[in-house]
Amino acid sequence: MQLDGGTWRAIGVVHSPHKSSQGTPIQPNKAKGITGTVEIDPLLERGLSDLDGFDYIHLITWLDRAGSVSL
Repeated sequence: MQLDGGTWRAIGVVHSPHKSSQGTPIQPNKAKGITGTVEIDPLLERGLSDLDGFDYIHLITWLDRAGSVSL
């Protein structure tokens, strides 16, 4: 993935129970009770071993399947 300022490499994939844009909430407050998962590249899992004990982490996502939008 090439972005201005450098090259990024995905370290995992975020999975959602939503399979199409129809019915998918666009704001977090409308998604209460919906659970997604994060799948980390097994080669990089060891780098996350010290996350135990933290309440939160920040995920920076690239929405590569969002399709076109108009504002």
